Amino acid sequence: MNQSQHDAASALEDAVRAASDGTPYQVASADGGFDVVLDLADAQWWGAFNRAGLRKSFTHEVRLRGEGRYTITDVAREVEWIAGTPRIAASGTVERGRIHKVGFEKTYALDDDLRPAEVVSYSFSSGTGRRLIEDAAEGLGLRQQMPIEQRMALGVAILAGGGLLVAGVILLILWLAGSL
Repeated sequence: MNQSQHDAASALEDAVRAASDGTPYQVASADGGFDVVLDLADAQWWGAFNRAGLRKSFTHEVRLRGEGRYTITDVAREVEWIAGTPRIAASGTVERGRIHKVGFEKTYALDDDLRPAEVVSYSFSSGTGRRLIEDAAEGLGLRQQMPIEQRMALGVAILAGGGLLVAGVILLILWLAGSL
């Protein structure tokens, strides 16, 4: 990474760190950029995440790629809740790429006047951490590009779609020719 990229990475990391203050996200330096991690172990956020049914730990890996460009790779790991303490499950289940997960809960109960009252209202979106990064990068004039995992998946999808199209045309020709 040249000095210009290093400066851009530092500026973006500082901007995301400032934007994540007071949120359940922590910013950690990494080679070529930084990671934005959902801090599940923080007692301040554990209850809300557990109530919302969150069973995944999220990390957004931010890397600088050339002049003025960056990538975000979402990494989701399975989480197992044991005795009130979150820990990463031993199964090793990991998803990488562009991931969007949502969890929510609304609970109502009768209050002292026997009227329905909202007791719990919480929602979670994995896109929240991503928006912290994208907003900070936009403010610095950086452009996002797809990470390699997403480009490979897109290529496979295009090849599979093309293969299905060719197979469909061949079947149509065979059907029209009376061979089927």
